[in-house]
Amino acid sequence: MEILEVFNDGAAEDAFASIETISAFLSSTVDFSDPAASSSPSEDIGTPPAQVGKRPYQRPKKELEYLRAKHDTLTRQLKRLQERQCSVDDAVLLPWKARAVEQAKSAQRALHENARLRELVEDQLSVIQALEKVLNKRPKLVQFPPPDVTWKQAILGTTNRLADLEQLMQHQLEKLECEWIRHGLHDAQIERKSFHKGFVESREQNANGDTNMGICFVGSKMAPLDFCTMSEIVWWHKTNPTGPNSAVLEAFHPDLVYVREDIVLPDPTMPVMEARTALRKYVLEDRVIIVWRSIVQDALQPHNSNNLICNREGWTVFHAKDATESYLQLCMRMATPIFPPALQAVQPAVGTLTELLLQATEENHIRFGGKLHSAIAAQKRLIDSDQKG
Repeated sequence: MEILEVFNDGAAEDAFASIETISAFLSSTVDFSDPAASSSPSEDIGTPPAQVGKRPYQRPKKELEYLRAKHDTLTRQLKRLQERQCSVDDAVLLPWKARAVEQAKSAQRALHENARLRELVEDQLSVIQALEKVLNKRPKLVQFPPPDVTWKQAILGTTNRLADLEQLMQHQLEKLECEWIRHGLHDAQIERKSFHKGFVESREQNANGDTNMGICFVGSKMAPLDFCTMSEIVWWHKTNPTGPNSAVLEAFHPDLVYVREDIVLPDPTMPVMEARTALRKYVLEDRVIIVWRSIVQDALQPHNSNNLICNREGWTVFHAKDATESYLQLCMRMATPIFPPALQAVQPAVGTLTELLLQATEENHIRFGGKLHSAIAAQKRLIDSDQKG
């Protein structure tokens, strides 16, 4: 124990000496001493320590500039690394990308080719269907009109005669507006103008599709009786023909009559023209309309095979004016007559038939007009006597 104590005291003294020696050695260095606080031993004994001042404030401008420069440098390095990585990825994926692009192009080409082939197939199917229709179509030696539309061609059968005539007359009534507009009769009605004209036109077509010549008469005039009385007089004269071989064939009802009339042409070498006419009267609130159309073929009562077949149509309208007057308008068209098979050899010179039709129409107009004027005069005398009585 004693030995230890002696040893320890010696060690303590050596340690103390050693610390003092190290402190004295380090005090002379700048790194391990504070220049402001360090002093010589003589000064530490007699002179009080000097007061330490504040360190000057350092602005961070240069530090920020350095940081910005460092940031830009690192950004450039990162960009170069990313570009290098992308180039590596492209080098790795380039074969797959090229294969995908080629497959997409091939798919588009296949779609276009399929569409083109589909169109070709559809065109071929259309041609096949058309050929099938042609091959399945039965040949027809003669084209006959369907039974349900023969009335449009003014052909009467043995049955449904009333219904066919009603449809034909209604069809003629619907054509009235077009004829009135075409010939200026609407304007004449507004102005209550009186006029009369006749002219030749080529508008009619026969069953073979050829164009026929036609004579058209258009006129308007004031009548000295009210429209109802005037229409009754004209209706009675048209539905009661008095010429030779003229008769009422059928009277379906008071407003629908089927008559026959033979027209003798001025040329004695020409056959008689047989007129089969269906007449219909339509009574409206402010006017009365009479329409007529020639029947060119009748299965129940055939035409005479040695006569020409008349082909004409017309409209007469009686407009109301007052109790003593009315306004009358007329449009009539007569086409060249139809030659039956027995008269195919009878072909007059060009222009002869037209002149004969004009003469016959004028003579018929004078004859019918004379009778009509006599009937109007008689009716006026009757009205006057009733008023006086």
